[in-house]
Amino acid sequence: NDFVILPCPDDEFLARARTQIKRKKYHLALEESYEKSLALALTDSLTGLHNRHYVMSHLDKLMERSSTKLTRQLSVLMIDIDHFKMINDTYGHQTGDSVLREVAHRLKLKLRNFDLIGRVGGEEFLCIMPDTRGDIAVKAATRIKDEICDDPFFVPEQNLVLNVTVSIGVASGTASDFTPDKIIAEADQALYEAKNAGRNCVKAA
Repeated sequence: NDFVILPCPDDEFLARARTQIKRKKYHLALEESYEKSLALALTDSLTGLHNRHYVMSHLDKLMERSSTKLTRQLSVLMIDIDHFKMINDTYGHQTGDSVLREVAHRLKLKLRNFDLIGRVGGEEFLCIMPDTRGDIAVKAATRIKDEICDDPFFVPEQNLVLNVTVSIGVASGTASDFTPDKIIAEADQALYEAKNAGRNCVKAA
């Protein structure tokens, strides 16, 4: 971006060097701002998980890919924190936020690296499990439920220990069985059945 012709006075050389350093810092700041904006567009700022838009677009792509192999199964888990409104109303939104972050952390622990997890609502999470049969998905959902309900949540901001549970609906099938909207609707219906069954349980469509 610049050059000097020797001999060059020290003051001029320093002035040009400072100009190039400022320009470099400006470009680095632009890059950082762009990366932050991109991350905000794709992730949920509270939990660090992907947001609804990203998860749904990813599901579309996975279903398209599966359409070339009609026997390849895909499973979807719809996960909802039980009585979350009561947690917010009783202990405040700060505690509710801590619970959401901890649930997200435990979901990551119990799912595979290539499973996609997203926060798709206030207290609702969606997990897409590629190449996964329904019975395997139900076992994974049960591990998640147990991980959350068996180990109480500690909220350091208020020195609280809370018992938290989740209800999970599971839907599975091949690309010939479902469209993205249909498999989500099936998982939603299974989640509704889990809620009606008393919560803290897993139901498959």
